[in-house]
Amino acid sequence: ANGMNRTNITRPIQVADFDGQDGSEEETLFVSKPAPVKNVSYGTRDAYISKYKKSQVSDHRVLALALVSISVSFYIFNRFFHPLIIRHHLRNDFALAKEDSLGFFDDVAAADWELMKQRVRERQNHYYVQNPGMWMTSPHAWYQNNWEPDFTCEHERRVGGMGDGPKWVCDPHRIPRIAQDRIKAGGSGCLVYSVGSAGNFEFELGLQREIGMETCEIHIFDIVDNDGDIPEGMTYHNWGLETSEELSMGKNFKSFQEIVASLGHQGRTIDIFKIDCEGCEWKTFNDWFSSDVEITQILVEVHFSPPNANHFFGTLQEHGFVTFHKEPNIIFGGGNCQ
Repeated sequence: ANGMNRTNITRPIQVADFDGQDGSEEETLFVSKPAPVKNVSYGTRDAYISKYKKSQVSDHRVLALALVSISVSFYIFNRFFHPLIIRHHLRNDFALAKEDSLGFFDDVAAADWELMKQRVRERQNHYYVQNPGMWMTSPHAWYQNNWEPDFTCEHERRVGGMGDGPKWVCDPHRIPRIAQDRIKAGGSGCLVYSVGSAGNFEFELGLQREIGMETCEIHIFDIVDNDGDIPEGMTYHNWGLETSEELSMGKNFKSFQEIVASLGHQGRTIDIFKIDCEGCEWKTFNDWFSSDVEITQILVEVHFSPPNANHFFGTLQEHGFVTFHKEPNIIFGGGNCQ
């Protein structure tokens, strides 16, 4: 047709019969070859070729415009919409951990958080389950067999350096953010209680270096009257901590509830409660949870293992606390203090 001749060419090809045997059949190929052009002027051919080329150019332009449009759309999606979709997905994925941790962990995926919760559910607090008081008269042995950590803070830091005074803190980098979140919601910023410094401010100074000089309101409590210089940004109180059940009425002793009320901190969140009071923890721990404050982290040095030690740790768990770190005080306690 249209001045073109068509020649039929066949060649044998191998095929598989339905019974699995090889057979052969012929495949027909249609190959076109130009026929002699007769009675066609060169002008007509030139016009036809020119029209054909113009058509190709037009098609190419349409294709180019389509490709540009697709590229622009792809760029806009990746630049603006895709990040929004990802952030929305991540916010939903992090929501469980954030809700369960009172806003502290805002970047832990739901699947990872469930594994962490599973670890807590499956924890074993005692080696001798039927007799958790075994070895209690030998504190270093008792601590080896009871109340191991059941949680991990991925970015925990030893704040203050080495030695006895500094402490391990769970993910301190999160504290400024959660404090700002509270302020935006109409609440108060970061608050730190440090009981029992004995004139050693390495932890408090380290905390300021770690999260910022003005991030936290730091209150230090100690029965020892410190005549030295108190570091900038800290408030020192010459108060010892005692239980609300046996008030001494001494001017230098206050219960935890009295301290909170005296400083006007009712309804606030204590982001870090660090306490090293040489044994007062065993008598005062119930007061920590019956005061009008919310405590996020407790960094406590426990001394020896009195009969109510199991009740102490059990009470912490009943109030939703998990243990993220444990280390013996070898220098001064011989492992009898943790």
